[in-house]
This record gives sequence, structure tokens and C-alpha cells, in this order.
Amino acid sequence: MWAVAVLLVVGIAGASHPLGAAPARSPYVDLGSYSKETSDFPETARAIGKSFNRECAKGTCASSLGEYRPVHFRCSADTRTGDIAACHWVFVAMQLEMTPSTGAVHGAATTYDCVLPMARVGAVALAAALRNRDPLHVPLPGSDTSLWHLSKDCVPGRLG
Repeated sequence: MWAVAVLLVVGIAGASHPLGAAPARSPYVDLGSYSKETSDFPETARAIGKSFNRECAKGTCASSLGEYRPVHFRCSADTRTGDIAACHWVFVAMQLEMTPSTGAVHGAATTYDCVLPMARVGAVALAAALRNRDPLHVPLPGSDTSLWHLSKDCVPGRLG
């Protein structure tokens, strides 16, 4: 009985909101957590990265530091309006060189944080548009611009 009372007191003391009240919802959430319609966005973001890598396998993604690789694509949604609050796509350009006479390997890398313009784009509309067979090249909602074209504007060097 004493153990039950201790657990009950610890449980009440550890609550982050008043007993019986629902926790306050943040005004901004990750797009994948916004709604049932957007819950697959993390998989969609990975598909976008794979699509970018396929495009670059054609030799079209070079800079003075080497090939570009997408690292992470993430968007936040405003729970009050249903619109996208922000989207960032992070890339890295990297190059590794080996010195044949010593076997030493030297590397250099630069990251780019691309802030994607998403003014007045609905969270559900963006998730639905990118759930496409070719998410890298599909026009974004309310625009004739694709993620591929936006990434070309963001990273220096040569993209396609």
C-alpha cells in the first residue's frame, strides 16, 4: 500500500500540466506531426533526398568542393493557420583527396542551409504535392517552382 501511495505522489508531482487538463499544444510542430494527412512526411523527405542523389548521379551536382549531398529536409507547420511556417533543406559539399606518396587522406566539407520560400502554403497541400512519384521536380503548391529549382538557387556551383 505504501508503494502505491509513493507512486501516486511521484506521478502527480511529475505531471507537467494540471491534473485533468490536456497539455498545451505548441503553436508550431514538425510537418510530420501536424495531421494524419502529413504523418508520412519524414518518408517523403527521405524520398526527396534519394531523388536528389539520383539526379546528381548523372554528374550534374558539382562545386569546387566536390559533389553535393542532401543531409536533411524539414518543415514546420503553424497549428493555428494550417500553413507552413518554415522549410529548410541542408546540403553538404564534400571532397576527399588521397596523397599517393603518403597514403594520407584530406577532406573538406561545406554545409548550406537553404531556406525555402513557403509563404501561404498549406501544410496538407505541401505534403500531398510532395507525395509524388518525382517529388524533386513537382511544382510546389501555388507556384510553378520545384524543389530542384529552389535548390539550384541556394547552393553555389553547378546543379543540372
